[in-house]
Amino acid sequence: RQRVIVAESDAAKQKLVLARAIGLPLGQAFRLADDMPFAALPQVGLEQALQRAYAARSDLQAAQARVDAALQERRAAAGEGLPSVGVSGDYGAIGNNVAGARPTYNMSVNLRVPLFEGGRTQAKVQQAECRVRQETAILEDLRAGIYYEVQSALLDLEAAGERVGVAESAVALAQQQLEQAQDRFTAGVAGNIEVTEAQEALARATEDRIASLLEHNVSKALLARALG
Repeated sequence: RQRVIVAESDAAKQKLVLARAIGLPLGQAFRLADDMPFAALPQVGLEQALQRAYAARSDLQAAQARVDAALQERRAAAGEGLPSVGVSGDYGAIGNNVAGARPTYNMSVNLRVPLFEGGRTQAKVQQAECRVRQETAILEDLRAGIYYEVQSALLDLEAAGERVGVAESAVALAQQQLEQAQDRFTAGVAGNIEVTEAQEALARATEDRIASLLEHNVSKALLARALG
């Protein structure tokens, strides 16, 4: 009875957490209509999962975009120290009136050689290079973190699936033991203590099954999050 009281209290608290997560009004009563399902996922290889995560994770794409921007900035900074050529031209008409207007045009070519800006250009290049290294380090760290998340999620999911199978077998065995104990008690060859112990074993096996189902569903959610 004490265990039932604790379980009921925990269930009520978890329902409050669920109601807040899904945005129900305060004090809204609800009932869970479906049992916790078990659905085994198809076998997913590590390489396939990593490719999907690297392609779908928005945080990784943002980090890659920052690296690309830093590379563009470095190229732009290096280009400031190179000579540049500019061409300009103009065409028009000039005169006291339209009939007497004469066409005019001019064209010029400009060559710019930055002779005295080497220090400033070099400083910009070094600053841009530092940013490239910083953003690259952030990208590689994030990529390593995604690898760890995906691999850990796959390991947890595999272990949780095996645990569900063991828990199902334990529940079936405990149910058989309870039926045998009840038959012996009915036949008068065993006391009610054996039946009580069998009921307790079935209750523990059922709790382990519920916990394993929860762990399996949480592992699937974590894997989906890791994959983006």
